[in-house]
Amino acid sequence: MVHDEESFYMHGKNVKYCKMAFGILDNKIKIRWCFVWIVTSPWFNNLILSLIIINSIILGAKDYTDPKDLTAKN
Repeated sequence: MVHDEESFYMHGKNVKYCKMAFGILDNKIKIRWCFVWIVTSPWFNNLILSLIIINSIILGAKDYTDPKDLTAKN
C-alpha cells in the first residue's frame, strides 16, 4: 500500500524512506517491502539493542593486558 512515492504503512504506522534504495530498489518491489517490514518491526530494534549490549559485555570482560591469552579469563 503506497500512499505516495516515499511512504510505507508498516506495523500500524506510516514511515517514509527515499523513493529508490541503492538506486535499484523501487517502492513497488516486493523485497523492499520485506526489508522495510523487518527494519520497522519492534523485535528488530530489540534484537539489535541486545546484540550491542552483549558485545559490550564481551569487550569489557576481555583481559587486554594478556596478549598471549595465558589466563583462563580470555
